[in-house]
Amino acid sequence: MFRRPLRRRSRRAFWPILSRVFYINPQKQYMLIVISAIAMATLVFSGLLLFRQSDHGDLMTRGKWLMRQGKVALAVKDFESLVRQYPKSYDGHLELGKAYMAIDESEKAAKEFQYASLLRAKNLKESGAHVAISRMMVAQGNYQDAEKQLFQAYKARPENRKDKELLSALTDLYEEWGDFYMAKSPPDVVNAFPKYVAALRYVRDFEDQRPLEDKLHSTAEHLADHYSNLKEYDQAIAVLKTSLKHGMRPNTLVSIAALYEKRADLDKAIYWYRKAYEQDPKIISIKLSTILVQKGRELNELHRPDEAQKYFEEAAHINETVKLPLDTLYPVGASNVQLTYQINPSTVDMQPTAKFNINNDSSYPIQYLRVKAFFLTGEKDQDEKLGDAMQVIATDKNPLAPKGEPRGTRPVEMQPGVTIPLEDLDAGKLRLKVMVTYSDDTNAKWVEIKNAEITIPEAAKMNADKPKPTT
Repeated sequence: MFRRPLRRRSRRAFWPILSRVFYINPQKQYMLIVISAIAMATLVFSGLLLFRQSDHGDLMTRGKWLMRQGKVALAVKDFESLVRQYPKSYDGHLELGKAYMAIDESEKAAKEFQYASLLRAKNLKESGAHVAISRMMVAQGNYQDAEKQLFQAYKARPENRKDKELLSALTDLYEEWGDFYMAKSPPDVVNAFPKYVAALRYVRDFEDQRPLEDKLHSTAEHLADHYSNLKEYDQAIAVLKTSLKHGMRPNTLVSIAALYEKRADLDKAIYWYRKAYEQDPKIISIKLSTILVQKGRELNELHRPDEAQKYFEEAAHINETVKLPLDTLYPVGASNVQLTYQINPSTVDMQPTAKFNINNDSSYPIQYLRVKAFFLTGEKDQDEKLGDAMQVIATDKNPLAPKGEPRGTRPVEMQPGVTIPLEDLDAGKLRLKVMVTYSDDTNAKWVEIKNAEITIPEAAKMNADKPKPTT
């Protein structure tokens, strides 16, 4: 009975005493809370920073972020810190090597790549180190060692053969290797061609594939010309057929057909011209119809008129189907025109000479081209012909090459078959008109491509001295 009241009194007395000892007025209590919160946040943040500086994942993330921002020097410090704290970090050594490469520290980069490679030497689950080492070797022009480095990873395990980074490195290696050969003078197309073929074997990105295919087709055409000049037609055809695996291009099909023509294999030539016609009827129609007629004539000479008639009919059908002007398909131009003359003082006649270049402005070879030069006087709408000359400058055996190639331009020099009396020149002016046709038919259509005009002082003076007619 007596103890219980004492206990209650003692408890009641404790709280007032405590409240008196720790009492803080409201203003001071608020300030204490703010200061305590700041101190606590500082302690927590400092501890977090200490933790973050030593955390592998954060150093890696921050280093990569700095690399993307172009702050390579800062990234190097982070990666260096990472490999000091985690010397067995494959990714750390790999990324540090890449960062060193970015600041042209190739020797340091090589050491990091080699160390990263050793960390994965027993089990090549990742090919990053080998890719990085190979890219460094490619930059140094050491293509063969780069190839060995990549194939060490490529052959290590089946899964690596689907590694996008590894396949991209192989593609880049072979493309740059091919570019190296093409940059030589003259271009080494024999060695460049197989490198582009290899690059396309590993490419997986469509945006990279199209430019590579363009390089391959261009190199294939030049390599085929190389073999054709050596009369190694089978090798030339094989090269072009290889390029067709990476796109059916009409001009490649035409080139194959033309090579079969050179081999005097008319049937195979027709087969490939037909394939080209299927791809682009407008471009190849003239050539295909021409060779069909040629085959028909051969069969007629062999007394096989029924078979010949089929080829003639097919040629006629093609000509009816594709009705395009030949100058639209195969535009040509005349450049560097020079019109000169010599006068015979005893006869007072002149002999004009026209010199100019005929240029193939199309992307395809012209198998036949005839040029005609008209020597005229008078006004342009009232031509008075004084003489003409004609010359065949392209045939099946000597075609006019496509635009941009050395054989795509041909010099021409022409004179009329007769001399021209000076008194026949109206106002002392001599005009030149150049025309071309794409067929040897008598009814072939002629297309005008150039006009030129000169004044001959001797003729002008003679005309001025003539007595004027009386009215």
